[in-house]
Amino acid sequence: MKHSALLLWAVLLTQAGPTFAHSGDQVSIDRLTQVIVAHPEQQSLFIKRGAIYSHAGRWQLAESDFQRAYRLGDPREVSFELGLMRFRQGKYPQAQTQFSLYLSIHPGAAEALLFRARAAQAAGAPQMALADFQTYFTLVEQPHPGDVRAAAMLMAQGPDPELAAALALIDRIMANAGLQPQLQRYAITLELQRGEFLAALRRCAQMEASLGGSPEWQVEMAELLLQTHRHDEATAMLEQAQLQLEGLKITPARQALRVKIEQLKYS
Repeated sequence: MKHSALLLWAVLLTQAGPTFAHSGDQVSIDRLTQVIVAHPEQQSLFIKRGAIYSHAGRWQLAESDFQRAYRLGDPREVSFELGLMRFRQGKYPQAQTQFSLYLSIHPGAAEALLFRARAAQAAGAPQMALADFQTYFTLVEQPHPGDVRAAAMLMAQGPDPELAAALALIDRIMANAGLQPQLQRYAITLELQRGEFLAALRRCAQMEASLGGSPEWQVEMAELLLQTHRHDEATAMLEQAQLQLEGLKITPARQALRVKIEQLKYS
């Protein structure tokens, strides 16, 4: 009976696909409930159903499942999903505590480190957040650019800004994952903060291939060229951007870009 129940659970996971554990869909909950009824002593089943409820914002049902899971095995195994729930609820110090409990038995759990870093940042503990971000980056090959930018901002915006360290982090990640405009644009901001206008210009030029020489990129380049007193090159860039925009459908963003071009041309 035990074997057949676990087999049924494996089949249901396969049928539900990768969204099963996160969708909060009532069909998935019903399927999982069938397995729980047949095999009520399995801690992992209550954790999984609690995770679905949590993702759907059904806090009381999630709490009930997590409490039942607590009694069926090591309570720390519940801590990751409980930490996620506290994070979703905006209870960031409590989330940190839960992620720490989970990491005490799974020290290499990259996702727990990531969410503990995010929780620490949201709770106003930048040094704790930065330490977890940096450990997390050693465990994953291609972290999300938003997380890398968040860590770089923590370095650059503290009482003793570490602009060079923030740039080194961005460059190290991009050396492995490839150039990412979101990170490169923030690196440009940091270069400008350091007064390194030529370095900022070089970084912007490196984005030409990834951005396809778009009007937006042309304007970004023109702004930096103006700051380095290369007015003729800047004007040429602005005229090229203006020409490209004429062949594109007008949108609010493109209209705003047209206005910006006019302002830069006569600045």
